[in-house]
Amino acid sequence: QAYAPGIGQFYNNSSFAFANYPVADLFVKGTLKRTNLFLNREEQINPNPTIGFQSALGFDYKISNRISVFSELEYRNVSVGGKDKELKKYDGTATVVLNATNTPAGSRALNLNDQSVGDREVNYHKTIKSGMNVKGAANYDPTKPSDELRSYINIGGLGLNVGLKIKI
Repeated sequence: QAYAPGIGQFYNNSSFAFANYPVADLFVKGTLKRTNLFLNREEQINPNPTIGFQSALGFDYKISNRISVFSELEYRNVSVGGKDKELKKYDGTATVVLNATNTPAGSRALNLNDQSVGDREVNYHKTIKSGMNVKGAANYDPTKPSDELRSYINIGGLGLNVGLKIKI
């Protein structure tokens, strides 16, 4: 995952290969088979405004009138939650392979248009309520954006600064 400076959005790029991925229109009747999927996808996650915490504790020890040593311990923590997500790139190839002979029985190119609106657009919520468009629910409509629970990413750290100050 990467943060795009100045845009305020997160990008998740992933490329992977996955065997036995179900692709219905590549079915070979009566034959033991597997489907190999080679996929490249990019998601853009737009964050909600966030509030974080930062603090520091340190000291400055004077060695002489012009020289001192300092140290500082710093802590920061920000919890970022997504507002919505959009699938920006989706391409690859699905290939059906016959297990007995390891021979390709057919393949299909995959692209962004193969994905439903519900897979391409996701709205994040603090709580899921009845009537929302949740994947797997009886009332799910793939022609509308999906609703999912918001997850949070904690961005934080502990740092130590040590140095020498010289007055000129």
